[in-house]
Amino acid sequence: MYTTEFRYAVVQYMLNPHCDEAANVALIVVTEDAPHYRFHALENPGVKSRKDVQIDRSIVDRFSHHATEFFLARENEEWEGIGGAERFLDELREWGGTRIRLGPARTALSSDVQAAESKLFAEWILPIGRDAKEAPRERAPRDPLGSYRRAATKSIIGAFKKAYGARLNRSRFRQHYAVKGKAQRCVFDLAVMGGTEKKPAEQLFHHLLLLPNADESLQNAAGLCFRWEDILSMNHVTRDLTAVLYEMNGSESAAMREAVRLLKKREIKVATMGQLPTIAARVSAQQHELFKSK
Repeated sequence: MYTTEFRYAVVQYMLNPHCDEAANVALIVVTEDAPHYRFHALENPGVKSRKDVQIDRSIVDRFSHHATEFFLARENEEWEGIGGAERFLDELREWGGTRIRLGPARTALSSDVQAAESKLFAEWILPIGRDAKEAPRERAPRDPLGSYRRAATKSIIGAFKKAYGARLNRSRFRQHYAVKGKAQRCVFDLAVMGGTEKKPAEQLFHHLLLLPNADESLQNAAGLCFRWEDILSMNHVTRDLTAVLYEMNGSESAAMREAVRLLKKREIKVATMGQLPTIAARVSAQQHELFKSK
């Protein structure tokens, strides 16, 4: 038998107030007699963010804090008979502002208000599918050099495609090749597979941006050296790495000399974009000979 009557309302975060687009982020439950109040919000409202609109958790928390204080201020007062819970929700609705909207008060009956609340929260508030289990992915800041990195990678792969004279065979060429080091996983622009089944060998090629700022160029070179040493400390496959210098407008020749010196000190081969077609032709010829011998 249902013994308790209560009111509930859905709290919505307005993603686009002008187009009436909203996300349900919390549930308010108020009992009619023996006043009981509960503001049940998503632990992380951000799971309902969109690509174009991020939910500001502080706005939801601020409304929750105000609603709780508003209820506590009236807790010891008389509800003035039937309808007190609904009047409470109506008055609270005025505090929503432009970002928070409180939906209409709905009535329900239950012998277990807590269980009913949990069921309503699951039906109205909890996200569905992947977002129910995952927090929103943090957006990494945009890489200002991303377009240059992609152009450098494309140039390296394009040079090998032209030298090979056909589509690069995956059994011998691996694009965006990942190698696991001791501390991190590193991805190289291109790997040329060789050696034998018992003793495999890999020739790795990766771009190195030479920037107008000499210090930044050296930092790029140092970063590549660190990744290479990390791989050598973890893997025992026969490998060599060639850093392909990709010069940007305004890059200093002094920075190039220092970067080359640092790379060669770590036994990393160095090539310019102008030398790459010759290297690609030689490697491709070796791959053809290897294929014929098999």
